[in-house]
Amino acid sequence: MMLTALLAIALSQTGIQTGIQPGIRISDEGTARGQVIALDCVGPGVVCTKNGITGTITVTGGSGGSGGGLPADPAACPANQFVVDQNASGVLTCAALTDSAVPDTITVNNAATAGTAAALASDPADCSANQFAHTIAANGNLTCSALADADVPDNITVDLAATATSLATDPADCSANEYAHTIGANGALTCSQPGFSNLSGSASIAQGGTTETASTEDAVLVGAGTTDWQPKVLPSCSNATTSKLLYDSSTNTFSCGADQTGGAGSGNFIEVSLSFGTGDVGVYTTTVTGQAWVTASSRIVCQPQATSADGQTVETYYAAQFSETVANRVAGVGFDLAVYNPLGATGTFRFNCIGG
Repeated sequence: MMLTALLAIALSQTGIQTGIQPGIRISDEGTARGQVIALDCVGPGVVCTKNGITGTITVTGGSGGSGGGLPADPAACPANQFVVDQNASGVLTCAALTDSAVPDTITVNNAATAGTAAALASDPADCSANQFAHTIAANGNLTCSALADADVPDNITVDLAATATSLATDPADCSANEYAHTIGANGALTCSQPGFSNLSGSASIAQGGTTETASTEDAVLVGAGTTDWQPKVLPSCSNATTSKLLYDSSTNTFSCGADQTGGAGSGNFIEVSLSFGTGDVGVYTTTVTGQAWVTASSRIVCQPQATSADGQTVETYYAAQFSETVANRVAGVGFDLAVYNPLGATGTFRFNCIGG
C-alpha cells in the first residue's frame, strides 16, 4: 500500500519582502506541524520533490496516514511452516509447528471427541483364548466373545466342505452279529461277520480250543489231562484175527485185539439189510442164510452200520434207537436177525453181524 504524506512547504513572502529569514511551514495531511528553516528527506521509501515554491515529500508503504509501512511485500513462509518472527525490514522468520507450540487448553472442532485423542496411546487388552473381537469402543477397548455358529456364513469355502454334514445324523448301525470294519467319508459303515482270518491268537481249552495247530491223519483227540488234548492215531483192526479196537487209559493209546466172542478166537462178518417200510413201530425180522460158519452155539452180535447207501444219514441211524436180537441159529446155514423199531424209522437200514 502506498501512503503519501503531503507537506506543503511555503516560503513566507512576508519574510522575503521584509528581509526576515524565510521559514518552512510543515503540514501533515493538512494539519499544521510548525515551521522549520530546512527539511531533510531521510530513509527508504521517502522521496522529496519541488514544484515552484511548493515541495512534496512522498513516502511509500504503510497504511493510510499511519506511516511506517513495508517498502515491499515480504516472502511468504514455505508450506506447513508458520511465522515465528519478523525484523524491521519486514523479513519473516518461519518454522514448522511443534507440539510445544500448541497449548493443551486450546478448543478444537468436534471437541466432544478430543478426549479420545490418546485412546490408543497404549495397547488395549487382548481377547481371551478362543474369543474374537466383534466391536471396539471409542477408547479402544474391545468387546470379545466366542465364535458362534451364526458368525460363520453357510456359503464360505473350506476344505472338505462337502462332508461337513456327513455325520449330522446317526449313520445306520451294523446288523446283528456283524461288525464295522471300514467307515466312509460320509460316515457310512461297511459291516460283515468276522471270519477266522480276522482273529488272532489261540483259543484256550476253556474256550473250546484244542491246543493243536494241524490235524493228524486217522487220529482222534484224547484228553491226556485236564489242560491238554492229544491226537492219538487209530490202528487198522479190519482183519479176521485182531478185529477188536482196544484203548489203554493208562497210556492213552489205541490197539487191536482178538474178538472174544468167537469160540475159536476167529471172527466172521456179514452185512445185513433190513427194510422198515413206512415206519410202523414194532419188531422187524429177516433170515440170514449161506453162513457155513454158524453153529448151534455160535455167539453172534449185530449192530447198525451207519451208511448213506440207502438214503439214510448218520443222524437217522442215531435217532432210530434200534434194539437188535439174534435168534434161530442153524448150523451151517445161518440165523434170524430181529430188530425193534421203537420210533417208527422208515426205509432200509444196514446192520453188521459178527460171530464165530
